[in-house]
Amino acid sequence: MKLILHLFILVLVTLMYTDAAHALCLDPKSGISGYNVPLRSEIQAADAIVVGRVLVENELKEDRSDPEGVTAYNVTIKVLATLKGRLPNVFSVRNENRPIADPVGRTQNDSNETGIVMNFNSIRHQILNAGGIPGEPAQENDFLEFENAHRFKLVSQVRANYLIMNGSEYCTEPGGSWMRFWPLGEWRSVHDAFPDDGIAKSLPSGTFVCADYGYECVYFVVDLTSPQGRVYGLGQTHAGVAGADFDEFVARVAQDSDEVHSYR
Repeated sequence: MKLILHLFILVLVTLMYTDAAHALCLDPKSGISGYNVPLRSEIQAADAIVVGRVLVENELKEDRSDPEGVTAYNVTIKVLATLKGRLPNVFSVRNENRPIADPVGRTQNDSNETGIVMNFNSIRHQILNAGGIPGEPAQENDFLEFENAHRFKLVSQVRANYLIMNGSEYCTEPGGSWMRFWPLGEWRSVHDAFPDDGIAKSLPSGTFVCADYGYECVYFVVDLTSPQGRVYGLGQTHAGVAGADFDEFVARVAQDSDEVHSYR
């Protein structure tokens, strides 16, 4: 799968999907549809151009008023060849799936607007900035070893992030989120990790400790029985939701969101 990527703030990603897709391109000056960016201009403006293969595509359904509607896609891509610039070997992009209207009022529902995804690439950079060493990307054998040992499948959002980095022995910046994501080999069932804790006992058996804050001041656990890995924090008198899914938790850590530290 070929990819042309603009990475100033990811302004354009062109992916060759097998399914038919429709998009509306407007001239930025006139607003008239049918605009085509000259290839030379596109190449000059791109910070990076790579050939890649899509590893995972996750549908996001974030509109509560339309629970079946897809609001965006998280697409994780493995770089096969670099033609310009530098990118991590595995990275993710977010493709918005929102309707826009053309000048005569018709709606094109399949237009994609692409933005940066806060995932383990962001966590890697924060670990490096703090003088730490991020883990190597997880391999398929790492996933199989975990699943065979624990008899639970890793959800796709966990797999996509761990393909970027298999956790680390180091935390993100102490002045920021100060979080350590555990390598898969360190993950423990919350029931085994805290056998006498009533809060831990209240969580499903497929829940695993996956991260800690401030050198084990607060533990974070991911429920692998939920569709995309709901994450809970165990630092209060109840299991507070730190992320509706694993991607949301990672993004909150990357942004040092208050939701990580004052979860409900």
